[in-house]
Amino acid sequence: MRSFTPPLFHRKSTLSALLALIFLSFFGTLTLSASISPKSYDWRYSVISHLLSPRDNPSHYRLAASGLALTGLLMLPFAGYLRRQLGMIAPKAALLSAASFLAGIVALICASFVVPQHTHEVWRIRRMHELLGRSAAGFFALAMICACWCAWKGRREKETRTSRRFRPQIALEKSDRDAGGRGEDRVGMTSNDEARMTKHEGMTKLE
Repeated sequence: MRSFTPPLFHRKSTLSALLALIFLSFFGTLTLSASISPKSYDWRYSVISHLLSPRDNPSHYRLAASGLALTGLLMLPFAGYLRRQLGMIAPKAALLSAASFLAGIVALICASFVVPQHTHEVWRIRRMHELLGRSAAGFFALAMICACWCAWKGRREKETRTSRRFRPQIALEKSDRDAGGRGEDRVGMTSNDEARMTKHEGMTKLE
């Protein structure tokens, strides 16, 4: 998937600019279309499909559909980004996440062109727009779950490497403390006591 994305889209600055454009394309066009819609649009009770419908928004439904399709196109480079960044942790899960994200984008773009209507069948499916919209949501959810699992696995592996790195140092410090404690115990001993302790330590090592 990386070979199909130009190196320009591998930069975080470019992806940050794309995020701003996605936000503007999605919310900007939908807000504008809702504000000039002949019917009052209340986002708390209405769905976005009303803005894409020629029946509910006959004059400006193309504006909302174009913004939604442009949003999907701007999201395409992020599929390659997921594949590159997560592939170092879990290649199969990263591939599934990128493929699901790409499938969700395709379904989103198709949903913007297939207008909501229930009178005519599209490919023998009466509610094709609803099917595409729900499919897009499902694919995006699967991509997020796989990406979160990869992130969790990467964090666990990092914590494991960190603990293994500091384990020898902790053991060395403990050994130094034990040696210092034995040295303090020898202070104040007579030569006979010190000889008996040395002999006891030697017998302990032999055992």
